[in-house]
Amino acid sequence: MYSRRVVGRLTYDVCEQCASGVITEVDVTAPLKDSGLGTRAVSHLRACYPGITWHSCLTQRMSRSLAHRMRLPRAGTVPPCSHAAAG
Repeated sequence: MYSRRVVGRLTYDVCEQCASGVITEVDVTAPLKDSGLGTRAVSHLRACYPGITWHSCLTQRMSRSLAHRMRLPRAGTVPPCSHAAAG
């Protein structure tokens, strides 16, 4: 029998006007932490928004390691999106 279950979550904000996005959280369930699902989730997100430049504001050690491997610069190193503030 095939069943579906949630094994993680990727949270992000994107502004298509600025062509920029920020990944705010990547969380994978404990048994699957080192399975590559975080990397696949970020790769899938990049494929869904091909023209977007991605940054991260990930704070947990494992998440920061993922951001480093995926070459996601810290969000604080670029000016914030003016459209997000206008909300």
